[in-house]
Amino acid sequence: MRNCSFLILLLVGISSNGVAQQAPGTSVVQPAQLLPPARAAIPQQTMFLFNPADKIMNIAALVLEARLATNANSAIPIWRRAVEAQDALSYDDPPAWYYWIRQSLAAELLRSGRAVEAETVFRQGLCRSPRNRRLLFGLWKCLEAQGRSSDAGWVQREFAASWRGGDPASSLHIEDF
Repeated sequence: MRNCSFLILLLVGISSNGVAQQAPGTSVVQPAQLLPPARAAIPQQTMFLFNPADKIMNIAALVLEARLATNANSAIPIWRRAVEAQDALSYDDPPAWYYWIRQSLAAELLRSGRAVEAETVFRQGLCRSPRNRRLLFGLWKCLEAQGRSSDAGWVQREFAASWRGGDPASSLHIEDF
């Protein structure tokens, strides 16, 4: 059972990275190639915390697929499915998936010029995780993109009050969501 937990965590890491790193003189194995055989190695009915491992692996596969999508029009529907899959997980503390996938969906919407839709998604995330720093940052950037400076200023102050960890301008970028 411990080996399954390790394998699940490894696959979560692979899906979050999304791109292969190649050492000089080695052949590259794309993360997408690793996921199917690893999923097959996890026995049916395996649980990861309070959720079936297959649900976690489905999320990992969706996150990987969205990160590897070639454009926003391809990625956005995949991110939506990943959000739905995350919403279907049983409550767990710590959460079964390591971050709110809504932030990735909303960031993709924002990057593709759909700031109003992104705002809605960031606000939905904040309803589930109030004062989440990354969600506040994304909402702030959405409001700026819409030219709503008064609202953006208020959210920026909320973000600044909750931010820990140095200068957010140098460490937090919507492109990394």
